[in-house]
Amino acid sequence: MDETYVGGNAPGVHGRQTEKNELDDSVPFAAEKALIAGLKQAFLVVAGSAVQKYMDRIKDEQEILLAAADVAIQIFALESAVLRAEKILPSLSENREAALKAAIKLFAFTTAETTSTAAKKAAYFAEEGDTLAMLLAGIRRFTKYDASGLLQAKRTLADAAIEAEKYIF
Repeated sequence: MDETYVGGNAPGVHGRQTEKNELDDSVPFAAEKALIAGLKQAFLVVAGSAVQKYMDRIKDEQEILLAAADVAIQIFALESAVLRAEKILPSLSENREAALKAAIKLFAFTTAETTSTAAKKAAYFAEEGDTLAMLLAGIRRFTKYDASGLLQAKRTLADAAIEAEKYIF
């Protein structure tokens, strides 16, 4: 089977994908790593378009810069969370591992939605017409995240908090 890698990176860096666009389950947080790579692409597309349009005047376009900064902040937060989770994952019990995976899934979903909104805002501020349509299509593509099992993830976290009788992280 022909394999490609998300973002052109090797397995374990951003998650291995097969030609059917399925993530390799043996890589921890593969879907979230693929999302991070996509979010970075969304940032580059939106910021690049704005810089290309405004050139040196971009410093005066505070609304666009604010929306782009929101995207960058979300990417940094998600990547930090995933890297920390990946680091501690092997040392956790089965219940704590499930809670950690659930927390990362919830955070990734929220980040994908928040980033999509901020990137769209930047696109609407910066572009019009066909260029805007192309930017929005790119944003949709790069911010996709399969959050299947989101409700179960929320319940897993709730059960862990109830069992511990405190905030678990």
